[in-house]
Amino acid sequence: MVFVGSEAYIRQMRLPFTLHVCRYIWRNLIIFGHNAVVYVVVAVIFGIVPGWASLLAVPGLLLILVNALSVGMLLGMVSTRFRDIPQIITSLTQVIFFLTPIIWKPEMLGDRVALALVNPVHHFIELLRQPLLGQVPSALTYAVTLGFTVLSVAASLLFLHRFRNRIAYWI
Repeated sequence: MVFVGSEAYIRQMRLPFTLHVCRYIWRNLIIFGHNAVVYVVVAVIFGIVPGWASLLAVPGLLLILVNALSVGMLLGMVSTRFRDIPQIITSLTQVIFFLTPIIWKPEMLGDRVALALVNPVHHFIELLRQPLLGQVPSALTYAVTLGFTVLSVAASLLFLHRFRNRIAYWI
């Protein structure tokens, strides 16, 4: 709902559409910063000492932000055109939450651990989780996240080039 929520700005002044997506990303980044305090408290309680591997959280977060911008642009355009898409995305987000090893470990799948590895959301979570636990993410995690980001940026740019002039009329 990024463009529908910015309807007044879009209709009154000509601004880059990426600015509206960046506003939403910035808001969520601030919320993430507030929640990072919980990580610091838990790390102190459990004796997790940040090492050099913890610095990998910064490029991981940047990769997630680039992906969030491209996916936000893409889903923002599609959701503006088809108003039922946000409800579908909300439902899919709940399903993806339970299919992604967030509250459970991939090892719990036993010989079906490959099911977790084909989930790109798992790799984006590991991109931040592993460095914050003092471990280096696997090469597979970097390959999947970089590949997914390249595809999402390409799709977003393609859609933006094709439908940029129609967004104001779809609102």
